[in-house]
Parts: sequence; structure tokens; C-alpha cells
Amino acid sequence: DSVYGGRGNDVMQGSRGNDVMYGGKQNDFIYGGKDDDSMFGDQGDDTLLGEEGDDTIYGGNNSVTDPDVLGKDLISGGAGNDFLSGNYAADTILSGEDNDTSRGGKGDDLIYGQLGDDLMFGDQGNDTLCGDEGNDTLYGDNPELVAAVGTQGQQDELFGGTGDDLMFGNQGEDQLFGEDGNDTMLGGEDNDSLFGSSGNDSLLGEAGDDFLSGGEGDDTVTGGSGSDRFLINLNQGADIITDFDINQDFLVLADGLTTDEQNLTINPVGDNISIFWNDQLLVTLENLSATSGQIASRLTTLNDSFLI
Repeated sequence: DSVYGGRGNDVMQGSRGNDVMYGGKQNDFIYGGKDDDSMFGDQGDDTLLGEEGDDTIYGGNNSVTDPDVLGKDLISGGAGNDFLSGNYAADTILSGEDNDTSRGGKGDDLIYGQLGDDLMFGDQGNDTLCGDEGNDTLYGDNPELVAAVGTQGQQDELFGGTGDDLMFGNQGEDQLFGEDGNDTMLGGEDNDSLFGSSGNDSLLGEAGDDFLSGGEGDDTVTGGSGSDRFLINLNQGADIITDFDINQDFLVLADGLTTDEQNLTINPVGDNISIFWNDQLLVTLENLSATSGQIASRLTTLNDSFLI
């Protein structure tokens, strides 16, 4: 069935078949029903609920010639493997129970992965993406969209949630939080902040002057190009830094750590340098030839590091 809402504030509900529903001009409420439905909020601040089935939901009308540029939509996929797109404006998207693909579109969007192994794109705008449960893949920006139309990335926040997540900040100055699980995080092109949280994480700052904190667990951290700052913490595992540059990178001592030589020991061994607090291994700098004095000159505190 195909249903068109018209100009008023409509309430529409699909039946057992594969329905196509268009909300129309105002603030509409659309239920998908039990099968594989296609839903378009069109213009207005719409609420679209996929419910069951593998649904395709657009908050706007997916039109190039007459787009809905102002509507702030609420989209929920429900059960099934859904495709959800906010289109324009600041939308809220809830993926649902299964393995969904969500795109924020333009505007500052909020996207929740919820259950399942979800694929999430913030697209344009300052977006917030939360993977929640499952092994999710999060992109702050859509790399294909950036390449196609030359848009610039903006400041996104990505939260992995539980599970082993893959996270890409891409363009813009982004913040990535791995949270639970063994996460892989890539900052992208600008000055990003990456926080692994719990789990044995892999952090790659890529381009830009990045701040990287592995958090709990034994993490592998790579700054990439730029002047990067690596946070060293106590009682949070023994991290490996793969590409420390003695000429431009910094080791940031967290609260509770000082440069007191009675407690902090810098031990060069072969091509690696290990740093201890008393007998606890804090971090290993791989493939680096430097003296203890050179390493000590690159130490800074958490407060001072933001003044560099």
C-alpha cells in the first residue's frame, strides 16, 4: 500500500504488507507495521517508528529539488535490519534491535546504535554517535560524501559503548571514546582526542596534533603525523606507543605521577624504552633510540600539556 499524509498533522500506521508512507507537510506520526516498509517524513518535525521488518526510513523526503531543510525528526528502527536517514536538520535516530545502517545527514544529529552490530555515519554537522551494544562501526563523517561534494568535516563525538567497535573520526576535530570492549579508533585528518577507556584498544591519531589516552587495559597507541600527546596513567595497564617522535611528541603524566627520579624510571633497552613508576611498567616506546634525558625532556603534566 502507498499512503500520503497531506498538509495536516497526520497519524499513519502500516498494515501487514510492505507499505510506502509519506507524511506530508506538517508534524506527522508514522508507524511502519510488521513488514518491510518505506517511510518518508517529508516536511515538518516527524516521528517515524519502523517497528518490525527491514525498513527504510527517511526523516525528510530524500528530495534534491524540494528538500525538508527544517524538520527535526525522531526516527526509530525497531526490529529488523533497517536503513535510517535523518536527511536535513538536527535529527535523533535510534537504530533498534538488529543490525542497522544509520545516517545523520545534514545538521547536528544524535544517533544511538542500541542492540545489534550497527553501521553509523554522522555525515555533515556536529554529530554525536553512540554505538551502545554490539560490535559497531562509527564514522563521524561519511568519507564518500566528503570526497564527492568537497564538504568539510565538523566536530563529532563518538562513543563505542559495549562490544569491540571500529571508530573513524575522519575530518574535523573529533572526540572518540571507546568505552567497553577492545576497540579500534582512528582520529582522522585534524586535531582529535581519543580515549580508549576499558579493554585492550588500538588508537591511531592519524594526521593533526592529537591527544591519545589508552585508558584501562594494555593498549597499542600510534600518534601518526603531527605533534601528539600521549597520556600515561597509573594502574591502567601497560601501553605500547609505536611511533613516539622525540622532536615533537609529548608524554603527559596523569594526576598522581611526577618526574621524581626516585619513583619514575626511564629504561632504554635496545630499540625500545620502558618507563616505570616504582616497579610498575607504565608504557613502552617502540623503535626509538634516545637517552633517558631526552625522554625526560618530553615529559609534561596533564594540566601543562594543554598550554603547549
